[in-house]
Amino acid sequence: MNTIWRLKDGVFEPWLTDDTLNGPNGLIIQDGKLVVASLGRLKSAGQEPETAGLFAIDVEDKAVTPLSQPVGHLDGLGALKPGSYLATDWPEGALYKVDVKGKGAAKVETLLDLNQAAPI
Repeated sequence: MNTIWRLKDGVFEPWLTDDTLNGPNGLIIQDGKLVVASLGRLKSAGQEPETAGLFAIDVEDKAVTPLSQPVGHLDGLGALKPGSYLATDWPEGALYKVDVKGKGAAKVETLLDLNQAAPI
């Protein structure tokens, strides 16, 4: 669940496994970094849900850096400009603007809340 896969020579293989990522989902490349929106843990039998945030991964040394505090159960990810992202929260039906402020902190603004949480 905490693995990012790659397609190399026609074969899928693990590129990075790191529990810090907490369910990597949305991915983009920006300025030599892989920016990751993580899903976290959804509610399931015997487990409480856990939200996740954004991470940057250096594509050369695979160092993982938190870009934000936990934001939600993130799914889709798009870049507006360096340090500013749009991220969707699939279970909540929400669209967030996440502005990275440094040291793992970010300003999060809800742009759209469909109030249609998906049954999970």
